[in-house]
Amino acid sequence: ALKVLHPHLFDSPGFAKRFLREAQAGRAVLHENVVRTLGCDEVLLDGARCAFLVLEHVEGRTLRDLLRDLGQVPETLVREIWRESARSRTVTSVMPPAASPTIRVIGRLG
Repeated sequence: ALKVLHPHLFDSPGFAKRFLREAQAGRAVLHENVVRTLGCDEVLLDGARCAFLVLEHVEGRTLRDLLRDLGQVPETLVREIWRESARSRTVTSVMPPAASPTIRVIGRLG
């Protein structure tokens, strides 16, 4: 999977730098509930800067799909999703600050 920084965000001071630091932090996290960051790069496309992260592809349904399909997510499932998400945040919260300057955790179901 690719996560691409929109070109207009390069105009925001430090945004591209934080985006690429996210990749460094993401490589440091190995946990079953966190999508792995496999790499990152910045290239020129038609004269415009383009930065992107290469992320592990995770099969499954998104929370948006789940909500659309169910209309209302049962409380027991919400609690399970929250519990699994909290497990991934626990891993990243104990990382040294240098390893996680701008980490963004993406949880997954299953």
